Amino acid sequence: MAFSLSRNCTLIVSTVGSSWVGAASGTIGGRLRNSAGTAGIDTYEIPVLDGFSFSQGNQTQNITVNEAGDAPKRGQQIFNTALDPVDFSFTTYVRPYQDTDGGGASSAVHSATEKLLWNAMVASTTDAESGAKGVTSSATNLVVDFNDSDVHQLELLNYYFYFSDSGLCYKIGNGVLNSAEVDFSIDGLAQISWNGQGESLVEVGSTRPATAGTDYLAAPATADFITNKLSTCTLGLDLDGSAAGTISSVAVTAGGTGYTSTPTVSFTGGSGSGAKATATVAGGVVTAITVTSGGFGYTSAPTINISGGAGSGATATATAANGSKEYSLAVTGGSLTFDNGITWLTPEELGVINQPQSHFTGTRAVSGSLTCYLTSGGASDSEELLNDFMSDVSSANPDNTVDGTMTLNIGGAVAPNMSVSVPHAHFTIPTIDVADIVSVTIEFTGLESTAFSSADEATITYKGSTSVDLDA
Repeated sequence: MAFSLSRNCTLIVSTVGSSWVGAASGTIGGRLRNSAGTAGIDTYEIPVLDGFSFSQGNQTQNITVNEAGDAPKRGQQIFNTALDPVDFSFTTYVRPYQDTDGGGASSAVHSATEKLLWNAMVASTTDAESGAKGVTSSATNLVVDFNDSDVHQLELLNYYFYFSDSGLCYKIGNGVLNSAEVDFSIDGLAQISWNGQGESLVEVGSTRPATAGTDYLAAPATADFITNKLSTCTLGLDLDGSAAGTISSVAVTAGGTGYTSTPTVSFTGGSGSGAKATATVAGGVVTAITVTSGGFGYTSAPTINISGGAGSGATATATAANGSKEYSLAVTGGSLTFDNGITWLTPEELGVINQPQSHFTGTRAVSGSLTCYLTSGGASDSEELLNDFMSDVSSANPDNTVDGTMTLNIGGAVAPNMSVSVPHAHFTIPTIDVADIVSVTIEFTGLESTAFSSADEATITYKGSTSVDLDA
């Protein structure tokens, strides 16, 4: 009798169920298999951490009787009606590296051990990283974006959990990734928790990708780890309370003549609204214009209109704030979650055990939270951020959507690192967490820059520092 120890488990992930290709040779390197099946690798080893799981439940129908009389029937019957989709989860470290073969002998490209998983999160197929799909490797970086994720169904993968001590291998067939959570707690190494569902769970014995370098690409042992304590975060927020998107000043360029009373000042254009100002007249000339309300939403300087007062010829120019105020935060931890909102379809025919048949995507959600100490004394620290939020919500023209940008450099600004850029994020008011040192928690949701059409809630960029020759 042989036991199956979790520490002796190897996870192999493949786009195919047989005839696996895991040989890195020449200029193919670690590239994903193209749709024609003529170049690239389709099967990868994915090292996992302790705590992985996979299981499949079932649905039942319970039939009971309930009758009167001296000797009532009191039994019941239970029937299996359907199998649930297979639930699986596992955690990996973030492992970037430079693939010395990926772009040819003279050009290393950036890659990552978990590259295939990211592609399955954001695209419906692989195509040798040609740029047409969700993951692209280059000499500059490895980029994961959501431009190809507006699809009903995402890429299906086969997951093989092999236990070397018992020889057992369980295959999750046609699995789809539903979510990926990136954790960057500062006392650890960057890691990702993956969750998904599959159509079937079977024990396949020796019918598996068994040989590294032939059936699957072994994970490079020298790939980089990312140290979370080097992480940096920058927020750029559009807040009325911080004067972002408002009219900050008006300068008189010509005083005009003949003004016997105070003229009216109005603003047109600039994509904003709500700005107000009053003029000062001396000796029939407009000498100054004072902003009484900066308005909101101005992306450029509006046109100043000066009318009335029995005079003419006065002109002025407005200055609009740049629409963003930047905050540099020393984070103490946090996480980012990418979710596909997957739903599975299972028939409901009578007299059979129904099997999961297909999946479809739901709302794409990019969300997360950041924690940092409540610090003061700077123009862009967490106290200033909290004050600006509170000023905005209590102003005469609070933002319906507190939006801005977020750039998180996990591991710092230089390789090896993982950078997450959210170009249009909605932020909630930071919450105050009272402990020995007072902290704040900032929650955000990534939005499309063009509502319901641009699929650009986030871009993930990897950079490796260690060179790996995969076919050495």
